[in-house]
This record gives sequence, structure tokens and C-alpha cells, in this order.
Amino acid sequence: MINELKEEEHYEKAFISLIRLIIYYKTGCGTGDTITDNPINHIYGPNEVINIYDNVDTGDLIGTLRVTSANVLSEGPNYISQMASIDEEGNSVYEEVPYAQIIQINYVYEGTAGASKRISGVQF
Repeated sequence: MINELKEEEHYEKAFISLIRLIIYYKTGCGTGDTITDNPINHIYGPNEVINIYDNVDTGDLIGTLRVTSANVLSEGPNYISQMASIDEEGNSVYEEVPYAQIIQINYVYEGTAGASKRISGVQF
């Protein structure tokens, strides 16, 4: 029972952290190009709608994001090859980066028709 509670608590913390990361990257990597109804430290719950607004030109609603669930795909350590730098010849240099877990986030994003800005799959 205690182990189940610890696993559930660990999963919940990971879920909350991932929601924050999605919002951070979704909203222009912290540049302030977009905003939501809540401050950056707000903890969104599962299925809570996150409204994303243009923070530069119009203030209009760009779209909504709703995280429906998260699944732990793999417990660590997991190593993922990521670009670390570029060498003198212009070639990418990669390094193995360890991760504690690999988690799949399931979400629904709906863009607002006629919005002055669009968010595409590149931001996810």
C-alpha cells in the first residue's frame, strides 16, 4: 500500500511537471508572446482547459489545450542522444543524456478559427 502511494505521488509530480513544460514551450518558450489565464506556477489538473492568448498584437484567444492523460512508457535510466554543439566543420555533435523516465502526454489542442496567430505541431 505504501509503495503504491509513493508511485502514485511520483507519477502525479511528473504529470504536473510535464504540464508546466508543455505550457512553457507551447507559449513561446517563455518569451511572453502568448499568455494563459493563470500564472506560470499554476498547477493544472487533468482535463482542465488551458486558454492560450496572443500577448503581442491582439490579446485574442489563439486556442485551447487540454491534457487528457500521461503514461509512463519507460522507467530509467533512459539515454537519449541529443545535439550538444556544432564542431568546427559545421557538423552536429551529439551526447547521451540520461532521463529518469520517458512519459507520453496525451492532449487535445484546438486552434481558434480566424485567430491572428496560429500554433502548429512544431510547438508541441
